[in-house]
This record gives sequence, C-alpha cells and structure tokens, in this order.
Amino acid sequence: MHVKAAIFDLDDTLFNTHEQLDLQYRGIDTVVPFPDSRDTLAFLKMRGMKLALVSHGNTVIQMQKIAALKVGEYFDAISICAVSEDKEKEFEHIITQFKVPRPEVLIIGDRVEREIEYGNRLGCITVQFCGGKYAGVVPQNDFQKPHYCITRLSELKQILADKRPVSL
Repeated sequence: MHVKAAIFDLDDTLFNTHEQLDLQYRGIDTVVPFPDSRDTLAFLKMRGMKLALVSHGNTVIQMQKIAALKVGEYFDAISICAVSEDKEKEFEHIITQFKVPRPEVLIIGDRVEREIEYGNRLGCITVQFCGGKYAGVVPQNDFQKPHYCITRLSELKQILADKRPVSL
C-alpha cells in the first residue's frame, strides 16, 4: 500500500481521554499518550509521510494536551476546529495543502460518525481506533464503516506493509 499522508484525531486516538477524564482536577500536563503513540508517529515520519493532527474543542486546551503528550513535533499541520462538523472541511484543506491524492491518505480516529465518515466521503483510507469508549458504536451507513479497525497505533505498520486484510 502506497500511503503518503496520515491525518490523526487527538482524543481517544493518541491518548485515552476516557481513562483520564479527571484532567480538570489533576491538570492537563499529566496526560500520557498510548504506549506506542510516539514510536508509531516517529516510524511514519521516517517513512517520509506527511502527518496532520485535527481535533475539535477549545484551542488552548487541545494545544496544552498536544504539548503535554509531546507529539506536536511529529506533525506537519495541526488544526483545532471549534465544532466537530468542521473536521471534514479541515481534512479536505490539509489534503490539498499536502498535495497528496485522497486514496493515499489515512484518516485515523475513534468515531465512526466523525473521522471515519468524513474520511470515507473524501475517498481516503479510514482506520478506526477501536480501543476507547466509542469502540462499540455500530455504523449507521456505509460511510461509517472503516477500512481497518485497530486497537494499537503500532498496527498501522502492518496496514502499511499490506499484511492486514481490509476489515469491511
């Protein structure tokens, strides 16, 4: 599989938001990424891939999370949308900015009704991170069906090596 770019979600994709819900009490600087997040991002960068991070929420809080997770250095573009519905337009903007054909872009996220649906509508390869609280959400239409489902980010290496069958 020839993939030139990947667009990641933040919450429940690079770190477990659900298990770290008490951030307001402990402080955002205490968040930790999934064990293989940084290694996988470094691997993708070494392959020459362009990486983007698109999240939604309060810009200051999301940027504090990115800094605490120490993942910002891996991304060529970081975008925080005020509302989740803006993510699809932002995906499209980044794909245009990266000058990469849509079928050569991975969209990785945990929500079938957001990242997966938006990525499929754009003609990208979609990868659902099935390790969080939305893992059991049943797709309501064909656009919400991911091409792949993973429980660890390091599984992206197998997908890129064509050693994982499409999960549709």
